[in-house]
Amino acid sequence: MEKITRDLFINENKLFELVFDCFKSAGMDANDAKISANLLIKTDKWGIHTHGLKNLAGYIAKAKVGGVSFTNKPEIIKEFASIALVDAHNTFGFVSGTFGMNKAIEMAKKTGIGMVVVKNSSHFGAGSCYGNIAAEKGFIGIAMSNVDKKMSIPGTIGMTMGHNPFCLCVPASIIPSVCLDSSSSNTSSLRVLGAKAKGEKIPLGWITDKDGLPTDDPSHYPEEGALLPLGNYKGYGIAFFIDVMTGVLGSSLNSVSDDIPSWCFDLEKPNMVSHTFIAINGKLLADNYIEQVDKMIKDAKNNKKAKGVSEITVPGEDMWKRFKDASKKKEVYLPKDVVDELIKVIDYDKLFGEK
Repeated sequence: MEKITRDLFINENKLFELVFDCFKSAGMDANDAKISANLLIKTDKWGIHTHGLKNLAGYIAKAKVGGVSFTNKPEIIKEFASIALVDAHNTFGFVSGTFGMNKAIEMAKKTGIGMVVVKNSSHFGAGSCYGNIAAEKGFIGIAMSNVDKKMSIPGTIGMTMGHNPFCLCVPASIIPSVCLDSSSSNTSSLRVLGAKAKGEKIPLGWITDKDGLPTDDPSHYPEEGALLPLGNYKGYGIAFFIDVMTGVLGSSLNSVSDDIPSWCFDLEKPNMVSHTFIAINGKLLADNYIEQVDKMIKDAKNNKKAKGVSEITVPGEDMWKRFKDASKKKEVYLPKDVVDELIKVIDYDKLFGEK
């Protein structure tokens, strides 16, 4: 009989054990499994459900057919005082991403800034995972990645470049960080596919149709159409820059000139994406910079509100509210579509059983 699923609140410790065991059973060592489970769960605690545990079954499936390695380790192949190049060797993106940002922080502690380019990697989830590794340690954190072609260069038809994502995180004390996490497109492919699965219309600025024109109908995506750039030429320019900072500096693939394999549609192929991680020690320039960021937050929130607005927020504030609430309750909210994916790799009774 088909299992009936629903939205689920699950104890955080129990969820960690289930996800950790899932990665271990798929061949990961304990340290990498811990890193991966913690970051996936953290993503769902932030409420970024498109990039969290919803993708666990896809990651496991990709590992089973050799499209990503759960056992390889990232390797530093070039290193200077403040810059390094890492070959991920097709390692899981959460592992290579954590390695890359931690290396950038290590260099920033010595020189004030560290930048690490990671090539031959795979889908690394939400950029917030890595920007906040830096912010938690008092550093400004920047993370970016190139991806396969899903976005349309303005004036073109179809998918002509990647909707390359980026994350900017600044530590604060009022909230853990001011955090901007965005793709270079108006939305992510996963959100469009989610609406398609539910038979829903989407905002007109999300994707194009087969003729390169904006449409609110996702039913033919991704076979036809493409994501639209954030702010038209602005998003296109950001995505182009990210390709330079990742694929070009890594002497690897870029999404304009090359066909980067999709992590989820080309399961048997290594993803071959590149990431760049930057950590900056702001205290070397302004020893009270966190206090200044706190003042900026207060000043932004104290502006006169527009009619009907109850609160002014800063980037990342909403996700930290969700995270704080989940941590206080020690429960993680998982929407039904996430649960539907989880039961592909985690036993139904274990998910829905006692805490």
